[in-house]
Order: sequence, then structure tokens, then C-alpha cells
Amino acid sequence: YKGVRRQMELLEKRLGELELPTTVEYTWEDVAKYVQQGQKLIVIGDNVIDLEKSVPTGSGYTHSNEKIVWYEAHPGGKKMLDIYVGKDATEAFQGGIYKHSLGAESLIPHLRVAKLKRK
Repeated sequence: YKGVRRQMELLEKRLGELELPTTVEYTWEDVAKYVQQGQKLIVIGDNVIDLEKSVPTGSGYTHSNEKIVWYEAHPGGKKMLDIYVGKDATEAFQGGIYKHSLGAESLIPHLRVAKLKRK
């Protein structure tokens, strides 16, 4: 068990180090503008996440549909997500509230719409 757990921890660390290709960059001002227009955006790390994008589902996922909007499917519910719309949810995602699984982390590329451009 300890060996498997250690391998999972190493894999999670390596996954976090991967740079996913994104050509679009948003500033915090961009995030605020799109949220004001009604989009449900949060930031996790340097990733700008659109909670209303579809994620793959089906066998082995939490829902049996082919695709489902993550805002509707999040196990913590919409109210939990709404707290972080337009904000940095990194700390909460990485353990401040709940340490998300590798499975949850694997959804980030599906929900990512931009990379956050920090000044």
C-alpha cells in the first residue's frame, strides 16, 4: 500500500509540473470582465477554468452521461463553486477545504480556457 501511495504522490507531483498548451492568456481584469458578463470562471494555479464547460463522463466517471457541465456535476455543489467564481480557488482545491484527487486534477485541462497572466 505504501509503495502504491508513494507512486500516486509522485504522479500527482509530475502532473502538476506539466505545462499544458494554451495560447490564450487572461489577466485578472479579463477574468473579472468575463465573470461580470455571466461566465463562471475560477482560477486554479495558473489555469483559468470555465465551470460551465463539459467534461468527459461515462464508465469510470461520476456520471453516466456522455458529457456533462461541470458546474452541474461538481460533488460539492453549485454553492461551493459560486464562492470562488472570479477568484483564486487554488488553496481550496489543493487542500484548504478539500484535497482533490488525481481524478479531479485530470479534469482541469478539459475545463481550462486560458492561462492566467500574472503581472
